[in-house]
Amino acid sequence: MQEVFNFRDLGGYRGIGGRHVRCGVLYRADSLARLDGADLRTFVSLGFRTVLDLRDSETVRKHGRVPAFAGQLYVNVQPRNLRYGWEEYRDGMDLARFIADRYLDMAVEGATHFARALETLADAQRLPAVFHCQVGRDRTGVLAALVLALLGVGHDEIAADYAMSAEAELRFAAWQRARDPHAVPDPAHLVATPEQAMRLFLADLDSRYGGAAGYAHAAGLSAGAVEGLRRGLLQPSDCPGRTHAR
Repeated sequence: MQEVFNFRDLGGYRGIGGRHVRCGVLYRADSLARLDGADLRTFVSLGFRTVLDLRDSETVRKHGRVPAFAGQLYVNVQPRNLRYGWEEYRDGMDLARFIADRYLDMAVEGATHFARALETLADAQRLPAVFHCQVGRDRTGVLAALVLALLGVGHDEIAADYAMSAEAELRFAAWQRARDPHAVPDPAHLVATPEQAMRLFLADLDSRYGGAAGYAHAAGLSAGAVEGLRRGLLQPSDCPGRTHAR
Protein backbone atom coordinates (compact mmCIF):
# COMPACT_ATOMS: atom_id res chain seq x y z
CA MET A 1 0.00 0.00 0.00
CA GLN A 2 1.15 3.53 -0.79
CA GLU A 3 -0.29 5.57 2.10
CA VAL A 4 -0.89 2.86 4.71
CA PHE A 5 2.53 1.87 6.00
CA ASN A 6 2.14 -0.71 8.76
CA PHE A 7 -0.45 -3.08 7.29
CA ARG A 8 0.23 -6.81 7.60
CA ASP A 9 -1.36 -10.23 7.98
CA LEU A 10 -0.90 -11.90 11.37
CA GLY A 11 -1.37 -15.37 9.89
CA GLY A 12 1.07 -18.26 9.72
CA TYR A 13 2.62 -18.28 13.19
CA ARG A 14 2.69 -21.60 15.05
CA GLY A 15 0.34 -21.68 18.02
CA ILE A 16 -1.28 -24.10 20.45
CA GLY A 17 -0.98 -27.80 19.67
CA GLY A 18 1.09 -27.23 16.55
CA ARG A 19 -1.77 -25.40 14.83
CA HIS A 20 -1.09 -22.17 12.95
CA VAL A 21 -2.73 -18.77 12.88
CA ARG A 22 -4.96 -18.60 9.82
CA CYS A 23 -3.85 -16.36 6.98
CA GLY A 24 -6.11 -13.78 5.43
CA VAL A 25 -8.44 -13.37 8.41
CA LEU A 26 -6.66 -11.03 10.86
CA TYR A 27 -4.57 -7.98 10.02
CA ARG A 28 -2.91 -5.16 11.93
CA ALA A 29 -2.43 -1.66 10.54
CA ASP A 30 -1.82 2.02 11.05
CA SER A 31 -4.52 4.60 10.30
CA LEU A 32 -6.96 3.49 7.60
CA ALA A 33 -8.35 7.01 7.13
CA ARG A 34 -5.89 7.60 4.27
CA LEU A 35 -7.21 4.72 2.15
CA ASP A 36 -7.76 5.88 -1.42
CA GLY A 37 -7.29 4.72 -5.00
CA ALA A 38 -5.36 1.46 -5.32
CA ASP A 39 -5.01 1.17 -1.53
CA LEU A 40 -8.76 1.32 -1.12
CA ARG A 41 -9.32 -1.26 -3.85
CA THR A 42 -6.85 -3.61 -2.18
CA PHE A 43 -8.55 -3.11 1.16
CA VAL A 44 -12.01 -3.83 -0.29
CA SER A 45 -10.72 -6.98 -2.03
CA LEU A 46 -9.76 -8.47 1.36
CA GLY A 47 -13.42 -8.57 2.39
CA PHE A 48 -13.15 -7.22 5.92
CA ARG A 49 -16.24 -7.67 8.04
CA THR A 50 -14.82 -5.82 11.05
CA VAL A 51 -12.57 -2.83 11.62
CA LEU A 52 -11.36 -2.24 15.18
CA ASP A 53 -10.17 1.35 15.59
CA LEU A 54 -8.07 1.74 18.76
CA ARG A 55 -7.70 5.53 18.54
CA ASP A 56 -9.38 7.99 20.88
CA SER A 57 -12.41 9.91 19.65
CA GLU A 58 -10.47 13.19 19.32
CA THR A 59 -7.97 11.57 16.94
CA VAL A 60 -10.80 10.00 14.94
CA ARG A 61 -12.47 13.40 14.58
CA LYS A 62 -9.21 15.07 13.57
CA HIS A 63 -7.89 12.49 11.12
CA GLY A 64 -11.01 10.65 9.98
CA ARG A 65 -11.88 6.96 9.97
CA VAL A 66 -11.91 4.03 7.58
CA PRO A 67 -14.45 4.38 4.72
CA ALA A 68 -17.74 2.72 5.58
CA PHE A 69 -18.97 -0.29 3.61
CA ALA A 70 -22.25 -2.18 3.79
CA GLY A 71 -22.00 -5.15 6.13
CA GLN A 72 -18.78 -3.95 7.73
CA LEU A 73 -18.78 -3.50 11.52
CA TYR A 74 -16.78 -0.50 12.76
CA VAL A 75 -15.85 -0.69 16.44
CA ASN A 76 -14.02 2.13 18.20
CA VAL A 77 -12.33 1.07 21.45
CA GLN A 78 -10.04 3.49 23.22
CA PRO A 79 -7.15 2.13 25.31
CA ARG A 80 -5.53 5.56 25.46
CA ASN A 81 -1.82 5.77 24.73
CA LEU A 82 -0.91 9.41 25.38
CA ARG A 83 -1.08 9.65 29.16
CA TYR A 84 1.08 6.77 30.33
CA GLY A 85 4.29 8.66 31.03
CA TRP A 86 5.93 8.76 27.61
CA GLU A 87 7.17 12.27 28.41
CA GLU A 88 9.16 10.91 31.37
CA TYR A 89 11.84 9.31 29.21
CA ARG A 90 15.37 10.66 29.65
CA ASP A 91 18.58 9.86 27.81
CA GLY A 92 20.38 6.98 29.45
CA MET A 93 17.24 5.12 30.53
CA ASP A 94 16.79 1.49 29.49
CA LEU A 95 14.59 2.13 26.44
CA ALA A 96 13.20 -1.40 26.18
CA ARG A 97 12.26 -1.42 29.87
CA PHE A 98 10.72 2.06 29.55
CA ILE A 99 8.53 1.02 26.59
CA ALA A 100 7.50 -2.23 28.27
CA ASP A 101 6.39 -0.29 31.34
CA ARG A 102 4.26 1.98 29.17
CA TYR A 103 2.65 -1.06 27.53
CA LEU A 104 1.91 -2.71 30.85
CA ASP A 105 0.31 0.50 32.14
CA MET A 106 -1.79 0.68 28.99
CA ALA A 107 -2.84 -2.96 29.29
CA VAL A 108 -3.76 -2.64 32.97
CA GLU A 109 -5.65 0.65 32.74
CA GLY A 110 -7.21 -0.20 29.39
CA ALA A 111 -8.15 -3.77 30.28
CA THR A 112 -11.87 -3.37 29.60
CA HIS A 113 -11.13 -1.88 26.16
CA PHE A 114 -8.75 -4.67 25.21
CA ALA A 115 -11.28 -7.24 26.46
CA ARG A 116 -13.91 -5.69 24.21
CA ALA A 117 -11.55 -5.87 21.25
CA LEU A 118 -10.70 -9.52 21.98
CA GLU A 119 -14.38 -10.40 22.41
CA THR A 120 -15.14 -8.88 19.01
CA LEU A 121 -12.35 -10.89 17.36
CA ALA A 122 -13.59 -14.08 19.08
CA ASP A 123 -16.76 -14.00 16.95
CA ALA A 124 -15.89 -15.96 13.82
CA GLN A 125 -18.78 -14.29 12.02
CA ARG A 126 -16.89 -10.98 12.33
CA LEU A 127 -13.83 -12.26 10.42
CA PRO A 128 -11.87 -11.23 8.40
CA ALA A 129 -10.94 -8.33 10.68
CA VAL A 130 -8.33 -5.61 10.93
CA PHE A 131 -7.36 -3.56 13.96
CA HIS A 132 -5.37 -0.35 13.95
CA CYS A 133 -4.40 2.83 15.76
CA GLN A 134 -2.68 5.92 14.31
CA VAL A 135 0.74 4.49 13.44
CA GLY A 136 0.14 0.80 14.21
CA ARG A 137 2.88 0.47 16.81
CA ASP A 138 1.83 0.81 20.46
CA ARG A 139 -1.90 0.19 20.97
CA THR A 140 -1.94 -2.06 17.91
CA GLY A 141 1.25 -3.76 19.09
CA VAL A 142 -0.23 -4.53 22.50
CA LEU A 143 -3.44 -5.97 21.04
CA ALA A 144 -1.49 -8.01 18.48
CA ALA A 145 0.66 -9.40 21.29
CA LEU A 146 -2.39 -10.33 23.35
CA VAL A 147 -4.10 -12.07 20.43
CA LEU A 148 -1.02 -14.00 19.37
CA ALA A 149 -0.17 -14.98 22.95
CA LEU A 150 -3.71 -16.25 23.51
CA LEU A 151 -3.29 -18.34 20.36
CA GLY A 152 -0.10 -19.84 21.78
CA VAL A 153 2.45 -18.06 19.60
CA GLY A 154 5.88 -17.88 21.23
CA HIS A 155 7.26 -14.71 22.78
CA ASP A 156 10.15 -14.49 20.33
CA GLU A 157 7.84 -14.62 17.32
CA ILE A 158 5.53 -12.04 18.83
CA ALA A 159 8.48 -9.77 19.53
CA ALA A 160 9.81 -10.19 15.99
CA ASP A 161 6.42 -9.32 14.52
CA TYR A 162 6.24 -6.23 16.72
CA ALA A 163 9.73 -5.12 15.61
CA MET A 164 8.63 -5.18 11.95
CA SER A 165 6.97 -1.83 12.66
CA ALA A 166 10.43 -0.19 12.60
CA GLU A 167 10.57 -0.43 8.80
CA ALA A 168 7.04 0.94 8.54
CA GLU A 169 8.08 3.89 10.71
CA LEU A 170 10.83 4.75 8.22
CA ARG A 171 8.40 4.65 5.30
CA PHE A 172 5.89 6.79 7.17
CA ALA A 173 8.57 9.33 8.12
CA ALA A 174 9.68 9.59 4.48
CA TRP A 175 6.07 10.12 3.41
CA GLN A 176 5.64 12.86 6.00
CA ARG A 177 8.84 14.62 4.90
CA ALA A 178 7.70 14.53 1.27
CA ARG A 179 4.43 16.21 2.24
CA ASP A 180 5.99 18.68 4.68
CA PRO A 181 9.79 19.15 4.55
CA HIS A 182 9.58 21.24 7.74
CA ALA A 183 7.81 18.57 9.79
CA VAL A 184 9.53 17.89 13.10
CA PRO A 185 10.21 14.16 13.57
CA ASP A 186 9.03 12.45 16.74
CA PRO A 187 11.65 11.78 19.44
CA ALA A 188 13.42 8.47 18.96
CA HIS A 189 11.85 6.86 22.03
CA LEU A 190 8.38 7.46 20.60
CA VAL A 191 9.06 5.55 17.38
CA ALA A 192 11.30 2.72 18.59
CA THR A 193 10.08 -0.88 18.47
CA PRO A 194 12.90 -2.98 19.97
CA GLU A 195 12.12 -6.69 20.25
CA GLN A 196 13.28 -6.67 23.86
CA ALA A 197 10.52 -4.23 24.82
CA MET A 198 7.86 -6.69 23.71
CA ARG A 199 9.65 -9.61 25.38
CA LEU A 200 9.70 -7.65 28.65
CA PHE A 201 6.03 -6.74 28.33
CA LEU A 202 5.05 -10.38 27.76
CA ALA A 203 7.24 -11.44 30.70
CA ASP A 204 5.43 -8.85 32.83
CA LEU A 205 2.08 -10.37 31.83
CA ASP A 206 3.42 -13.79 32.80
CA SER A 207 4.62 -12.51 36.16
CA ARG A 208 1.53 -10.46 37.01
CA TYR A 209 -1.27 -12.59 35.52
CA GLY A 210 0.26 -15.95 34.65
CA GLY A 211 0.18 -15.05 30.95
CA ALA A 212 -2.17 -13.60 28.39
CA ALA A 213 -5.00 -15.95 29.35
CA GLY A 214 -4.81 -14.81 32.97
CA TYR A 215 -4.80 -11.19 31.84
CA ALA A 216 -7.83 -11.79 29.61
CA HIS A 217 -9.70 -13.43 32.49
CA ALA A 218 -8.85 -10.54 34.84
CA ALA A 219 -10.03 -8.11 32.14
CA GLY A 220 -13.43 -9.83 32.04
CA LEU A 221 -13.06 -11.98 28.93
CA SER A 222 -14.81 -15.32 29.32
CA ALA A 223 -13.15 -18.68 28.78
CA GLY A 224 -15.68 -19.23 26.01
CA ALA A 225 -14.47 -16.14 24.21
CA VAL A 226 -10.85 -17.30 24.44
CA GLU A 227 -11.85 -20.65 22.97
CA GLY A 228 -13.83 -18.83 20.27
CA LEU A 229 -10.76 -16.82 19.40
CA ARG A 230 -8.74 -20.01 19.03
CA ARG A 231 -11.41 -21.79 16.99
CA GLY A 232 -11.73 -18.87 14.61
CA LEU A 233 -8.05 -18.07 14.19
CA LEU A 234 -6.18 -21.39 14.36
CA GLN A 235 -5.89 -24.04 11.66
CA PRO A 236 -3.98 -27.33 11.37
CA SER A 237 -1.36 -26.20 8.85
CA ASP A 238 0.70 -23.15 7.95
CA CYS A 239 -0.20 -20.83 5.07
CA PRO A 240 1.43 -22.03 1.80
CA GLY A 241 4.47 -20.00 0.88
CA ARG A 242 4.27 -17.77 3.93
CA THR A 243 7.47 -16.40 5.50
CA HIS A 244 7.78 -14.52 8.78
CA ALA A 245 10.18 -12.54 10.87
CA ARG A 246 12.01 -14.92 13.18
